[in-house]
Amino acid sequence: MISSELYRHLDIKEENKEAIRQKLSRANAPIMKIGGFFSRNQSFIYLQSQFNTDLYVDKLMSAFRDYSAPVYSIIRHIEINHGFIEAKQLPVYSFYPIENLKGHKNVNNIIEILKKVQILEQDGDCIKLHNKIYTYTSNSYRNFKALELAKTTVLNQFNIWARSIKITSYYSGDNYKEFGKFLWSYTAVSYINVMRDKNKYGYILADIVLGEVQDLEIIKFFLEKVKFLKNQKGLYSFQPFLLLENPSIEIIDSLKNHGVIVGTLDYLFGMGYTKSLRDLIVSINEIGKIINNDNSKFLKVIDKIEKLSGGKTINLRGDLFEFVVAYYHSTKASTVEIGKILKLDYLNSKESDIVAFYSNQTIVFAECKALKARLDYYYVENWINERIPFMYKWVREQNVYNNYNVKFELWSTGGFEDNALKALEQTSSTKKYQVEYYDFNTINAKLKSLKSKKVNDLIRDYFVNSEV
Repeated sequence: MISSELYRHLDIKEENKEAIRQKLSRANAPIMKIGGFFSRNQSFIYLQSQFNTDLYVDKLMSAFRDYSAPVYSIIRHIEINHGFIEAKQLPVYSFYPIENLKGHKNVNNIIEILKKVQILEQDGDCIKLHNKIYTYTSNSYRNFKALELAKTTVLNQFNIWARSIKITSYYSGDNYKEFGKFLWSYTAVSYINVMRDKNKYGYILADIVLGEVQDLEIIKFFLEKVKFLKNQKGLYSFQPFLLLENPSIEIIDSLKNHGVIVGTLDYLFGMGYTKSLRDLIVSINEIGKIINNDNSKFLKVIDKIEKLSGGKTINLRGDLFEFVVAYYHSTKASTVEIGKILKLDYLNSKESDIVAFYSNQTIVFAECKALKARLDYYYVENWINERIPFMYKWVREQNVYNNYNVKFELWSTGGFEDNALKALEQTSSTKKYQVEYYDFNTINAKLKSLKSKKVNDLIRDYFVNSEV
């Protein structure tokens, strides 16, 4: 329990609390403590034998809710995202800075501690809540990916809207960048007069929360970041926006009182935009069914994504590449699953970008990286030493697939660094399973073999054309 509750439970008098606190700070196993998160310099106290039990998780979550608003904000927003969040996005939804700021803890240090106490865990490019905290379903990762694509779509549309009314410099809009030592979903330079003081320009900042937002706790991360910025000296002028679907009057009033412009999607982009966005999310959630039943309809979903985004944008590159690889396998395999959750037991699960089941009793696991830069050694090492063994073990524990051949594919549009390539070459010779890895030239040849104009257009527009 939290230290203040422990004092009350033990009926410790005020004059004795400091002496007890000093003793607890020096205590060793079996008395354990977690500090650095909680208000008034408190610690979470537990017995070593209680670690990771249901009681431990329940009490720790209560402590975060009542005594650590920044951490609780992180947890709430990962829950909203169906248990996952892209690692690069997570700092947006905390009010910890991403760079050193006097009097504030760095968010990256906080994330590492939360991993150690088994609140968060890394899963590829994502961070997820521990299985004891969040109940995952077979659709959790697919729902998360649909929501992430919807966010990307809205942020791109917001960038088009902002520069069309000339409140931002045309080419300055960017996603997930730092301003004032905090991370924002969107930043752009603005030259409008009201943004200027002693500087020649200011900044437009925006974050996004999709879904029904009725709880003030959900927007607390944003209000706290804005408040911190307003208290910083020597900072450029800025105007914050919060993009929301259908906020309550209480939410709108609270944001306005803090000088925030409420970006309700239908009012920004036209009535009916929110409904179209929700329809898109449904389509993406059902893309597995679409791609297996009639993969020609799958290409129409791509058109819908581009239309809602306001056109082609580099920010869609990763999601579209994953869909295209799934489409490639769907032309050959019996069944394809996108974002499949693989569980070994109650506490151990990982996600696979694509799993393709072939009629010749072969299972293919495809990992997709749509980057311009070459894939580094650390990512490849993790894929080889952690993800492949996990997925291989999962196959062998499924009675129906126990005798299947297994193949692992790594699709990287940017290719591979030399030491990463060497590691892949050494791994590909294993007798238990097959490993293949594809750079852009190999990928391009594979996709051109489909003889699909739409796929060829996507590759040209998103991976060849430098303007996107």
